Amino acid sequence: MKHNYGTVADFLRTHPDATLDMMTPGGFVLLTPELGAGLLAGGTVPAHPGCPGRELERTVEADELLCQTFAELTQDKKDPSRFYALTEWPMECSAAEEETQGLGLCQQM
Repeated sequence: MKHNYGTVADFLRTHPDATLDMMTPGGFVLLTPELGAGLLAGGTVPAHPGCPGRELERTVEADELLCQTFAELTQDKKDPSRFYALTEWPMECSAAEEETQGLGLCQQM
């Protein structure tokens, strides 16, 4: 059963005091409440590919993260203000393509 948790922006607006530990298509991102608020204001956050070393860190823009959706979202059992997430790019299915090609083709936004 697939859950609809909304977008990262939706989550940050409804959980302003949460810490969100995310694995995104562009790397790992840890959003504290302060970083989440900054992201909603159009700021940037650091991300890394999961390997040690600051030389691999990159900066992620708000528009890259805020539109992503959750493939998985889990609340920490010991710390209810902490969440773990696997995010993905939002998919938009085109009904016109379905009709013309007979397939449910999806395009990355």
